[in-house]
Amino acid sequence: MTASCRLGPERCSACLLQAPLPVEHPHYDQVYLLGLVTSGYARTQVSISHGMPTVAATPALAEKLGVPTVSDVRRGAPSIPPRHRELWLLSSGVLLLSRDGKLPLLRRDAGAPTAAGAWTEPAGRCDRSFAATGLNELNEELFLALLGPDPERQRVVAFQARGLPDALPGKELQRARVAERLVSAGHPGWDDLARRLKAAETTQWLLPEGSGLDELVLFHDGAEIERLRGASLLDRENHTLEWRLCYRLGLPADHWLLLDGEDYGREARWWTPGPELAAQPLTPALRYWLT
Repeated sequence: MTASCRLGPERCSACLLQAPLPVEHPHYDQVYLLGLVTSGYARTQVSISHGMPTVAATPALAEKLGVPTVSDVRRGAPSIPPRHRELWLLSSGVLLLSRDGKLPLLRRDAGAPTAAGAWTEPAGRCDRSFAATGLNELNEELFLALLGPDPERQRVVAFQARGLPDALPGKELQRARVAERLVSAGHPGWDDLARRLKAAETTQWLLPEGSGLDELVLFHDGAEIERLRGASLLDRENHTLEWRLCYRLGLPADHWLLLDGEDYGREARWWTPGPELAAQPLTPALRYWLT
């Protein structure tokens, strides 16, 4: 928060971008950024300045903070002041390909507010920079582990990029939750799988720079703070900028244990892009990039 802005990170997008809410904050992952989006050929610019409001996940929190809800922005509610109606919701995630060209996808909950039951890549609304949000979503939503025959080479992978917060502590907690979930599920052989997970070393996987065709530049109070390569889509129906980092794993899909990284019981599986996947219910952004 600067001397010229007294709103703080719960009410001001520029403040939230500068000082994201920590995990222990009661409103963590319930308050998100809004930004002014300018899009041209293969280049998207996002500007976030002090005075731009945040957006809240629920009506109760929105009323408490005096900011719009996600739904308000998505449908262009009349209650949004005219000067803020050009602000966009921001989403970031990761399109991850195995060496043999398969995508790890999750099936959205049947009760999800949008694209219920559809397959999606790891993604979520931005409450920090695009790169930090995308890798957070990847680490939180997917659980990937290498569990080969050699115990010393078993790995639970935390995805990380240079300059972003350490992902290892969160992945350690996730590994413990996943192991407990496997044991409680009672499937044959899963006790052994849980023991192997507990014994696996957690390593930091340094991702290479994305090699997509689109460029995104993020400005904070007029100063450039992030420049990325990836895939961009302006979803005008939902008034959302969908941004995806693009990375490739160094091993084929059959080397990986893939599970829902959160305790929602969502189906997680590898898909090969093609007619079979295209026939499935997909989120609009994923369908756009696949076609």
